[in-house]
Amino acid sequence: MKIGCNTWGYKNLSAEAAIGRVGALGFSGIELIAHPPGCHLAVDAGVAEMARVKKLTDEQNLEIIAISPATDYLRFTESEQEEMITHTCKSIDLCARMGVKLDRIFSGGNVPEGRSWEECVETVIKILRPCVRFAENRGVTLAMESHGKFGSDPRAIRTMLDEIKSPHLKITLDFANFMLCGYDPLEATRLLAKDIVHTHFKDMRNPVGGGKPERAVLGAGDIAYGEILSVLDAAGYEGWYVVEYEVDEKVDEGSRKGKEFLETLLKNRATA
Repeated sequence: MKIGCNTWGYKNLSAEAAIGRVGALGFSGIELIAHPPGCHLAVDAGVAEMARVKKLTDEQNLEIIAISPATDYLRFTESEQEEMITHTCKSIDLCARMGVKLDRIFSGGNVPEGRSWEECVETVIKILRPCVRFAENRGVTLAMESHGKFGSDPRAIRTMLDEIKSPHLKITLDFANFMLCGYDPLEATRLLAKDIVHTHFKDMRNPVGGGKPERAVLGAGDIAYGEILSVLDAAGYEGWYVVEYEVDEKVDEGSRKGKEFLETLLKNRATA
């Protein structure tokens, strides 16, 4: 089973410590955060640092699944847009030099005041086009994560994918981020299923009496992961199942329980 772990939960640790902890939990893959806090492999890392991190992951028998920079394409001046294109291309090049096929990016957070939804979609597409061309040339796929109110809008994601139409622009589906931003994770998965190449598994529960969803250990929340996996199966999903637990002081316990939940769920599906 291709079950990995994102190092975001280990953002307060060094690369060596974070990679060691993920390896000790028995994961077979790792997604490396490439932005502060907890930058475990910087976008502008030199040859020596790349070799050091690769040695650390090899020692733990961990495949590097993806590298995860911080991007925000809701930028409306030429200079800001060029800055984002340059930053994204650096991260693509880092992935290519590390032999990593997925570059996990964000499209943007919230629609800024005074900007329309349509203007935001158009701006993100404008920035993404040259990045996607560069990714094609480097053999890397940009895996755009559902993140933030705008970035988790399934309609916006679908529109951007359909407009650019490239096998090198796909989706990292973070199911809990949909729920956190007021979208239905199952419906979003159905809408985007054919373009999902990467996943983040974490959980949320709706508090009694209403209010904002709260973080939960994977499997202890309200996200319908059994049904979601059925959708992924039907779409022929072949990517990794990546645990992302975000409560720092309990990250080992949460990551371990998340891994056990996924192992049980996937095993039961395989034998059903």
